[in-house]
Amino acid sequence: MWKKGKTEYGTSLLEKQKMRYTYNLSERQLANYVNKARAQKSKNPMHYLFGSIEKRLDNIIYRIGFVPTRQFARQVISHGHITVNGRRITIPSYVVKKGDHIQVREGSKGNAIFRNVAEKLQQEKAPLWVSLDDHTLATKITGEPDFDTRPEAYLDFNSVIEFYSRI
Repeated sequence: MWKKGKTEYGTSLLEKQKMRYTYNLSERQLANYVNKARAQKSKNPMHYLFGSIEKRLDNIIYRIGFVPTRQFARQVISHGHITVNGRRITIPSYVVKKGDHIQVREGSKGNAIFRNVAEKLQQEKAPLWVSLDDHTLATKITGEPDFDTRPEAYLDFNSVIEFYSRI
């Protein structure tokens, strides 16, 4: 018996699922990000989608190296261990902007989660658009995510946008 090849729809569906699970997004969240990206006239939709997802607070906390996974980053944020511009944020999907200061809340620095983070951060490489102070566990957003230097190059953003354009 011969095996059927994947259809274009099947390939796009797999890419969408891969993106959802990589970034730990719900179906509705990803659909909203894609719809906003498609509505943009000034920017390439792939670049806008990438930037929108990368600027989520849970993704930033993971990228910086405060925690080992995005799921753990969501939990750390939900439990109120992170502040943005001095305000405690408990929403993992909070979108940071250029100039925002992100840091571990003072009362949480003694927590077991953050005890050895300073040593780990010296080994980690933060994204180019983020400046990090290892000792104070403080971060400043200094730019925008660059699509061309994305770490998840295996994700096909165009395929995901095409998938949602069919629905």
